[in-house]
Amino acid sequence: MKDKKLNHSKKTNQKVFELGYQQAKWAGGFSFFSGVSMNGAIALVIYEGSIEVEQGLITIGAISAFLLYMLQLVMNFAIVAMVIGNVYKVIGASTKIITMMQKIPSINTKGGKIIADENIDASIEFRNVNFCYPTKPDV
Repeated sequence: MKDKKLNHSKKTNQKVFELGYQQAKWAGGFSFFSGVSMNGAIALVIYEGSIEVEQGLITIGAISAFLLYMLQLVMNFAIVAMVIGNVYKVIGASTKIITMMQKIPSINTKGGKIIADENIDASIEFRNVNFCYPTKPDV
């Protein structure tokens, strides 16, 4: 029984680790792609803007204002993307909670024989109690 629970615990931990690792890889890839895209767009705007400033078509202030507006817009998209990711995490967690709430317990908690208060002995005695920590064999 102990080995069965230990194996189940190991499998569950491994599954959670793999999901977290996969999520971290996707988040890292997205962060890399968005960073490169953002910096590339800024570099392109500065390059094209410098050419137009040389030709007298635009001022440095107009380029600066455009870059600040662009940064503000991109940051809002990043915040929306983060919120959407958190919404999906909440949906997953709430699904698990609803499943747990709808589970019918194997022990009947309603009905049965009612014992009078004077017949109840509330003392508890523990005998031959041993603790086992499957993931910490040295304890």
